Amino acid sequence: MARKKRLDLTIIVDLIHVTEYLWAAGRAFHRGGSPELERGVLFFVGRELQ
Repeated sequence: MARKKRLDLTIIVDLIHVTEYLWAAGRAFHRGGSPELERGVLFFVGRELQ
């Protein structure tokens, strides 16, 4: 829609809150404090920073 109207947009991501949600979502799949949980969260935080 923005492209059709030729608008420039800046998307701002609140990384603090995104990270909190990633930890919560990760705990649904992995035990708290597990290496798998930490690796998963770090993977997705890294993707957000790219």
